[in-house]
Amino acid sequence: MIKNILTIPTTKSISLCNYFFIWNNIKLCQSSLFYFQRKYHSLNNEEFFKKFFCIGKEVQNALFEGKPIVALESALITNGLEYPINLEVALKLQEIIRNNGAVPATITILDGKIRVGIENKELERIAEPNNQKCSLRDLANFLVQKKIGGTTVAATMWIAHQAGIKVFSTGGIGGVHRGGEKSLDISADLVELGRCPIAIVCAGVKSILDIGRTLEFLETQGVNVLVFDKKPNFPGFFIPQTEFLAPHCTDSIEEISDIIVCSQQLGLQKGILIACPIPVEDKSKSELVQHSINQALNEANSKNIFGNKVTPFVLKRVAELSEGESLRLNISLLENNARIAAQLANLYTNKIINTPTTMEDDNRIFVSSQIKNTKNEKPLVFCIGASIVDLEVLQKENFKNSPKVDISSYLPSNIVQRAGGVARNHAEALARLGIDVVLFSAFGTDLNGKTDFGANFLLKKLEGLKNLNFSHSLFCKYLGTATSISISNSSKGIIQGFISADELLSKIDSEYIDKISNLFKSADFLLIDANLTSEAIKRINYWANKTNTKIWLEPTNSLKIPKIFDALGDWPLTKIDIFSPNLDELRSFSENFSQRVGKSEAKECKDFIKNIEEHLLNSTIDSNFHQNISNIKLPQALQPKQHLLITCDRFGVLLFSRSNNNEFKIEYLDAPKICSEKLISVSGAGDCFNSGFLFGILNNLSLKECLEFGRKCAELSLISVDTVPETINKDIFKV
Repeated sequence: MIKNILTIPTTKSISLCNYFFIWNNIKLCQSSLFYFQRKYHSLNNEEFFKKFFCIGKEVQNALFEGKPIVALESALITNGLEYPINLEVALKLQEIIRNNGAVPATITILDGKIRVGIENKELERIAEPNNQKCSLRDLANFLVQKKIGGTTVAATMWIAHQAGIKVFSTGGIGGVHRGGEKSLDISADLVELGRCPIAIVCAGVKSILDIGRTLEFLETQGVNVLVFDKKPNFPGFFIPQTEFLAPHCTDSIEEISDIIVCSQQLGLQKGILIACPIPVEDKSKSELVQHSINQALNEANSKNIFGNKVTPFVLKRVAELSEGESLRLNISLLENNARIAAQLANLYTNKIINTPTTMEDDNRIFVSSQIKNTKNEKPLVFCIGASIVDLEVLQKENFKNSPKVDISSYLPSNIVQRAGGVARNHAEALARLGIDVVLFSAFGTDLNGKTDFGANFLLKKLEGLKNLNFSHSLFCKYLGTATSISISNSSKGIIQGFISADELLSKIDSEYIDKISNLFKSADFLLIDANLTSEAIKRINYWANKTNTKIWLEPTNSLKIPKIFDALGDWPLTKIDIFSPNLDELRSFSENFSQRVGKSEAKECKDFIKNIEEHLLNSTIDSNFHQNISNIKLPQALQPKQHLLITCDRFGVLLFSRSNNNEFKIEYLDAPKICSEKLISVSGAGDCFNSGFLFGILNNLSLKECLEFGRKCAELSLISVDTVPETINKDIFKV
């Protein structure tokens, strides 16, 4: 399943911003640079990405839209192949990846920036002769000196991981050089594979290296080595099968994608090496090439060629000795690997959608390509706001007036942990009712970049809901998942509550909203809660108007009401389709309104609320009551575009709905009849009611049926320990 937001496209290359992409989950930062960042706090995430990274538009859009992406190295261009063949091959690999349904992300160092995805003109600059390759150790030097650098496997792997790219295609990786047990000439590729959770598709290691010791070193590093074949014989680049055996093999690319997902779910911070033998049609040519390699190695030794000059010399000499056959094989295996990598990226992306996992990366956003672009299909609701771990203290007795209880005493109670948060609750309830839902929320991670306990708990609750996509949410480092603690009893509900959420939810800011706004046109409703900042609410409203998308605003609690006015002005409900306050929130709304407008308008609101309360408190619920409330006139300040849904605690619900003649009709529904012995908690009942009501609206039920469906959902919540019980489904109320 998806993610920091990328800056809004203004040029062909876009710098990464604070919230980058969440690929449900790949959470970041095992590398040395981020370790330094965490330890010394020299740069925050936004400064880090702005200073060092620049991402191409095609890749940026792919990250945002949740398309599969394949990373490509550029040391192949600067050092592996000669000009102009290097440019032709680089363009061909990109074409193959696109033709197989993925987006290529060629990674390089250019103009003092780490580039993730480049234009053809920039590729031409890299392909020019005399450019150098850049390994991870060289990265800082190349950036400071503004050199053009072709990134090696190690550097490309690290960079791709920072960018949230899970699959990387290359020719072959480096390894332990022959005699490496004495010289310690061991490629940095192997070390980085041991600490970077990315899947590399390659043709093994070049046969000029010590393959046996390379596999031993990879085992020591904890790298999962797979041969993509029925036999475990590890390929040696041009050689399809060597005598050395890998620990695992499979000829099922589907199984490989499952292994990648499983590794991610386990939170393994290790790479996966997928070694692909050269295509069958090329195997007959490998013996000729191997003979040429042996001769070229002998020549290199006799000429004292060593270090990073060996590979280009050997490749060039082998091409001459094999009369170009090695070059054709080299290109063939590169193309084969790119094809396999693209297919693997597609499978991985499809599997990871809506799959709760341990997140390894930084704050990122992932937007599923499965989101529809029109509103003529099954209803779709976007829920934007809080996901909160709710700890509720349920008093066993009422100790408030007991003189025997000291204030410091520990009182008998039941303490329950629930998955909460207004947006999250609505998302789960709607999904259980069969509505397609996308949850835009924020979760916390620990200092290692992994989802914290609270996030894991909340995401676990959403497992199995295939029609709920939460992969667009932010995962924010150094911030804990939102948590609330409330004290309540069965008769009075919540007596006192405490919450820690504002700092985390402030990450759902205007920039984030701007980035997801192009999806709003596909939604039937945006259901937002007032836990969001006023700027976020304002921005959501702006884009909802632009895309002609309806908004349901849930005020959450009376303390949140002022920000609604800050966001939407003195007459906020004129910009909202559905508003669903309880009586306390309605009073707060009236008070805030009275501070902003004339006395007459303010008096209308206060009189309206007083009138409702008098009818509810002083009347029996009979035919006269229904007649009396039908005469209540809704003041202009409380008139949303469609519905005002007022929950009145044990008295039930009042619904004011705008009719075709622009008048408001009133519907009343009494509260669920539940005996005190069965009542467990009121937490979540209102959210479940709203979800049931919205389900009815989206399925064209009558308003009465919508209310009754909502009441049934609320009833199931009231008698459940869970905020949103699993018993909620679209068949609970036969209509």
